[in-house]
Amino acid sequence: MNPTFILISLLALGLGIGVGFFVKNYLITREVDKKQNTANQVLNEAERKSTEIVKESQNRAIEIVQAAEKDSLKRRQEITRYEERLQSRSDQLDRRAEKLEDREHAISQRQSASYQIDILKELVIYVDTLVRDPINVINAGMF
Repeated sequence: MNPTFILISLLALGLGIGVGFFVKNYLITREVDKKQNTANQVLNEAERKSTEIVKESQNRAIEIVQAAEKDSLKRRQEITRYEERLQSRSDQLDRRAEKLEDREHAISQRQSASYQIDILKELVIYVDTLVRDPINVINAGMF
């Protein structure tokens, strides 16, 4: 074997190893970059979806709060209407009670007046009898 051939072979081997090393590093770097880009894309998509989910959750929470406030307002209005109806009925009952008291008072006055009229009638009859026949009244012991 020729020393030049050996030298050229060694140089070719060294050059092949060197080129192989650089090509291998280039391919590995390219694969790492590709995987890094894929990972970044997945991460960005996850962050976008996360942001979207948070916004949807916030919107849903706002809708729930608004619905609850609307329901609360509706119930307060119903309660106010019931209170007004109860107050109206209470006022009606008070007026009816006053009317009943007035009627009872009027009936009581009529009964009292009727009793007084009966006494006056008896007194008129007694006075009439006394005027017509005073002697019989005295003898009868009515006086």
